[in-house]
Amino acid sequence: NRAGALYEQRERLDNFGKAYLALALNLINDEAAPERIKTLLADLSGRAIVSATTAHWEEAQPDYWNMNTDTRSTAVVLAALAKLDPANALGPNVVRWLMTARQGDAWQTTQENAWAIIGLTEWMAATGELEGNYDWQVLVNGASLGEGTVTPQTVQDVTQLKADITQLLLDQTNGVVISRSAAAGQSGAGQLYYTLHLRTY
Repeated sequence: NRAGALYEQRERLDNFGKAYLALALNLINDEAAPERIKTLLADLSGRAIVSATTAHWEEAQPDYWNMNTDTRSTAVVLAALAKLDPANALGPNVVRWLMTARQGDAWQTTQENAWAIIGLTEWMAATGELEGNYDWQVLVNGASLGEGTVTPQTVQDVTQLKADITQLLLDQTNGVVISRSAAAGQSGAGQLYYTLHLRTY
């Protein structure tokens, strides 16, 4: 079939093309589809540009005919991961990169906006993020800096914590532990996102 023929030419596809093909193969009742999807996702994982806290994809050249950008490609890949491999370790870092790629409350183009919303929505649905139900705690050098509980009603709340320099150790390694747990009656669902900064003056 056409999808199979396209799969044989997958090395010629852009990243977003591979993601589109993986999504299409998922809709086809073909015994070869699962293995082909696995290969495409592995190809995409191998081409990810990863930092300590983010992951994204960049194309070799702009695709003006498809109104594509690297942000759009990253969002399309996130949508594919959400549908086909929601446990992929790249997922949370891709979400973080997309959120930092915004300018104000939006992305640069209508295509970026549309696909970022699709990708992030698919990710939220796949991971159950809006059903967050767990406890969290932050320790700095063994001392509690803050703790709280996330519920579906408070899942969008943001908590800011600050450790004074007097809480840090001099000429020693400082430790920060961010943990989450599920108490009795809690499902443990949802993701815990955080950003950590060290500011010196």
